[in-house]
Parts: sequence; structure tokens; C-alpha cells
Amino acid sequence: MACYRLYFKALGSIVGRQDFEAEDDAAAQRIAAVLFDACSDRSQNIELWQGERPLSLNLPGRGAGLDSLCEAHQEIAVNTEEIIVRSEWAIAASQRLLDQLKTAKRWRP
Repeated sequence: MACYRLYFKALGSIVGRQDFEAEDDAAAQRIAAVLFDACSDRSQNIELWQGERPLSLNLPGRGAGLDSLCEAHQEIAVNTEEIIVRSEWAIAASQRLLDQLKTAKRWRP
């Protein structure tokens, strides 16, 4: 597993930053797209980095939900969402994130 860093941006400023682990770049990009969708009411753009290396993102519009991920990646995304909500970054106030996390928790065992 490698560590990736996701920056949430709004109006040219960073409104959130969160690290997460994924097995490869493709998995990290899919997870980042879901996290961006969850926070899209407070973030207009994201940047994904693996160390000093930026990763390109092809972000879909809204709709890159948890169901687009395999179970292992869903677990990473939900755990990361929980950390974001507890952070002191502005992105933590995302109502869309809170709503999606609440829905995800209902389906978790």
C-alpha cells in the first residue's frame, strides 16, 4: 500500500487535506473521485499526490458514489470520510459529506 494525499480546493485556496492509503494509482484515483463527490458542495477541485508526484485526475460530475468502488475501496473511502469530518479543515462542514457518511454507516455491518 502507498500513501496518497488529497487536497480539496475552493476559490483557489486549500479547504482540506487528507492522506489515505491505496494499493496503486488507479485505486487512489477512484477513491479520490468518490471523496471529491462527497465534498463537492464545499470543494470545486482536488489535487491528488503520491509523495512529490502529482497524479492526473479525470473527475466525473456528481455521482461517483461509494457503489462505484469495490468493497475494500469503499472501506478506505468511508474511513477517510470519517477522518475528514473530525478534522478542523473547512471541508469538514460539508453537508453533502455528512449526509453520504450517514447513509454509508447505515449499510455497514
